Amino acid sequence: MSLNLKLGRIPTLIRFYAKPFCLLLLPCFLLISVPIASKATNAAPISVAVLLPAPNEYPYWANMLRFMRAVARDLKIELRVQYSTASNYAYKRDGLKLLKIQPAANYFVSSYTLGATTHFLEFTEKSATKMFLFNTDIEKSEIELVGRPREKYQHLIGQIRPNDERGGYDLAMLLKKQAIDQGFLERDKTINVCAVNAGDINSAVDNDRVTGLKRALDESLNNTVMLGTYSTNWSRSTTENVTKKILTKHPNTNVIWSAADMMAHGVLDALSQDDMQPGKDLLIGTFDWSPETLDAVESGQLSATLDGHFVEGGWSLILIYDYHHGIDFANSVGTNIVINLEPVTTENATFFKEKLTDPDWDKIDFTQYSKVHNKSLEHYDFSFTKILNKLP
Repeated sequence: MSLNLKLGRIPTLIRFYAKPFCLLLLPCFLLISVPIASKATNAAPISVAVLLPAPNEYPYWANMLRFMRAVARDLKIELRVQYSTASNYAYKRDGLKLLKIQPAANYFVSSYTLGATTHFLEFTEKSATKMFLFNTDIEKSEIELVGRPREKYQHLIGQIRPNDERGGYDLAMLLKKQAIDQGFLERDKTINVCAVNAGDINSAVDNDRVTGLKRALDESLNNTVMLGTYSTNWSRSTTENVTKKILTKHPNTNVIWSAADMMAHGVLDALSQDDMQPGKDLLIGTFDWSPETLDAVESGQLSATLDGHFVEGGWSLILIYDYHHGIDFANSVGTNIVINLEPVTTENATFFKEKLTDPDWDKIDFTQYSKVHNKSLEHYDFSFTKILNKLP
């Protein structure tokens, strides 16, 4: 065979051996490129749209948002916040406006509002946005229509909420115990209760707390009398005026149960113009831990306040973050997460006040509560007291 013939076969030989060689190399390139693409995807921040049912000056929601922002910074979550009101019309309008912003958010977080939230569920179900509920339960009248998360609406991935019914019950029983300890039965023969609530049929929070109050009273018929429930629409000034009428109509009132702290302060405003001394002649209990409310408990003007659920917004973000990165919280805590409210009384008010007066949540590394970042984390722990102890 001549040299020229051998050389002429070289291109054919190269083509023959090169093909299998390239096929062998192809998986190597794939193995290298896939993790790089995955890492780049994970580095992109998650966008979460948050709809709040109150103006920005409302203390409870200010506390919640402050906590959420600290969690979002640690997890590199982009927050889009829209303030609204408890009006179902305004809430629906503002929520749909937020959902339509482009590029669309990955997740939409809101409380449940009768007549509004079903529109959000319909919208997100037809879009790429997933939804998460916090702060309030689904209204009982709409449970069959809406279902629990991932039942009828697959894009409703979960909810976290306080046990408001138990909270209403616990507050009533706590006030009853304090009244007995302070000798009200010996002095007045019975514990005479008046309640101030929002009277908002669209609010599961208000309705559930009143349900808990009524259950407590049903268990205390031998020494407790319910004088009346008065609606004041979450308003401090309205509650002040209503309280004056209550004390005129029922001068023997010795306990006022309030469904929210702004209303409790309305009661105190009315008493400041009356001879009755709060904490002595009349016991007042409420919900939420605004600085003004903790001051009033520490001084003894308010007898108790229950809260701890303003951290739900932050916990929502942690659960969403893990879900987004492939660790589904439903496998460990379910999709309907209920947390109990914690009481502050004069006995522990100073501790809570010191911790919650201008709390620096940025001092806490919230990645430790994420299963994506903390591989050793087996169970989510939503205990408020534990996280409070981590504050300096």
